Amino acid sequence: MSRSPGPPRFARFLLRFLAPAWLHDDLLGELHEGHETVRDARGPVLAGLWAIKEALLTPFRYAIHFRGPQLSDGIRSLRGGRFGLRNGVLVSMRTLGRNPSFAIPSILGLAVGVGATSAVAVLAYTVLFRPLPFQDEDRLVVLYQGVAAEEGLRDRLSYP
Repeated sequence: MSRSPGPPRFARFLLRFLAPAWLHDDLLGELHEGHETVRDARGPVLAGLWAIKEALLTPFRYAIHFRGPQLSDGIRSLRGGRFGLRNGVLVSMRTLGRNPSFAIPSILGLAVGVGATSAVAVLAYTVLFRPLPFQDEDRLVVLYQGVAAEEGLRDRLSYP
C-alpha cells in the first residue's frame, strides 16, 4: 500500500488562505498529523476529505479560542450579542432613516432589481416550461404554404 505524502494541496492552500499568518506553521503540522491518523484508520480518500473539512473549519476554531485580531470580529458577529443580526438590522435602518438621499435610491434600486428578476423568471417559465394549452400537444403541427424555391417566405395556414 503506497503512502500519500500528506494532506491534499487544496487543503494546504485553504489553510494558508484562511488562517492568520501567525498560525500557518502550527496548523499545517496539526493537519499533517491528523491526515496521517485518518489515512491509517479510514483510507486515503476519506483522509483527503477530512483534511479539506479541517482546513475550512480550523482557522475559525482558533479565532474563537485565541480571539485573533484577523477573524475574531467576524466570528463574534455570527454568534450574536452586541454584533448580532438583530443589532445590524437596527443600525442599518437607523442609518437609512438619517440619510434619505441615500435610502431612497437604494430601496428603488433593490425594488427594480427584484422586479426585473421576477419578470425574467416568469417569462422563462411561460416560454420554456409551461405546457401548451392544447390536448395532445405532442400531436400539434404547423402547416405552411409557399413556393419551395423561396425559402424563408412562408404564410401560415394553421393556428398558432
